[in-house]
Amino acid sequence: MSRRNGPLPPWGVRPYVRGDLAHLPASTFSAEEYAWRFLSSPAAIGVPNVWYADTGEKLVGHYASIPQPFQLGDQRLHILQGEQSWQAGGYAQQPVVREIAAVAVEAWRAADVPFVWRLREGATPPSPLETWQQLQPCTWLWRPLRLGAYLRQKDQFGTISALGGGVGSVGNLVLRSGLRWRGRRITVAPVGHVDERFDHLWNVLSTHYQALTIRDRAWLDYRYRQGPVAYQLWLASHNDVPTGYIATRLLDYNGVRSGVIVDLFTAPRDDRSRNALLRTAMDFFVRAGALAMRLLVLRKSYVERWFRRRGFLRESVPSYVTLLPLRSDMPHPLMRDEARWHLMVGDFDLL
Repeated sequence: MSRRNGPLPPWGVRPYVRGDLAHLPASTFSAEEYAWRFLSSPAAIGVPNVWYADTGEKLVGHYASIPQPFQLGDQRLHILQGEQSWQAGGYAQQPVVREIAAVAVEAWRAADVPFVWRLREGATPPSPLETWQQLQPCTWLWRPLRLGAYLRQKDQFGTISALGGGVGSVGNLVLRSGLRWRGRRITVAPVGHVDERFDHLWNVLSTHYQALTIRDRAWLDYRYRQGPVAYQLWLASHNDVPTGYIATRLLDYNGVRSGVIVDLFTAPRDDRSRNALLRTAMDFFVRAGALAMRLLVLRKSYVERWFRRRGFLRESVPSYVTLLPLRSDMPHPLMRDEARWHLMVGDFDLL
C-alpha cells in the first residue's frame, strides 16, 4: 500500500525487517527495550507483529502489538496484547497510523489470530482502530506502607500526618503479623533464574482457571528476566513443591515511591501461599523506602475481595480490559465471567 501526501514523500506500509531498529526515531522505548517488548516474545503468531510506514528513505510511522500465549478453556492460543504507535511530525495531518493499523490487523486476521486485547485506563491514548469492545472492568488497589510520610508528601498538615503515621504503623504491624501467621509453613525465596519449577507450577495451577495469560517458564523468563526493566520475583513452596509466585517493581507514582505487585499467581483459594507472598513483597517494599503498594485486579473478583479485606483501597481511575475481536467466535463466553479469569497488570505492557 502506498500513499502520496502532497509535497511529502510517498510512503508504503511494510512489516519489520532486520535492521529497522537502527532507523527508529526516539519514541517511548529505548532500542533495547523496544527489541525486548516487541521482538523477543516466545509466542509466535505466524505473521509480523510490528509494521511501519516507510518512504524508502526513512520510517514515518509505526504500529505494533506483542505476541502472547493465552489459555482459553482447553485451548492454547497465541494472541496479541496492547498497541503501540507513532508517526512522524511532518505527517501529523495524514492517517499514517490508521493505515498501518488497518494493514496489520488484516494480516493478523488472515493468520487466524483470535484477538488483540489491552488495558484501557483514563489516560490511555485513543486507538487508531474503532472496533474495540469493553470486556471486563478492573480497578487499582492501594495501601499505604508509611502513612505519615505518605501524608507529608501529599499535604502540609503536620498534626494529621503524625496521627495518620501512628495509625498506619499499627495497622501495617497487625497486617504483617497476620500474614506471617496465616502464611506459616510456606517458604518464599527470591528467584534469579526462571527454571523448570515454573513449568511444573503452571501445569498444576492452570487447571484452576479458564481465561489467562499462559504463565509458563518461557513466558515468565521473557516477561520478568530478559528485558532491561528491573523486576523482583519470589517463589512460594510447601515441602519443596512450588505453590505460587509474586513479581514486583518499584516505581514513582504521582510523586510517591510505590511498590507495585505486577503479578501474583497461586491457586484461587490458596490463601496461605498468597499471605506468605504478600508478606514478602510488603517487607521488600518497606526496606526499599516505598510509601505505598499498588496492584491491579478485576472488579468483583475473589482476588479483589481478598485484598480489600486486608485494608487495600480502590483508586478512582476507571480501567477496563478491552478486546479487538479478529475471529467471529470472539469474545468467547468464558471471557464475560470474571470468575473464570486470572488477570494482573503484568499481563499488559504498562509496567
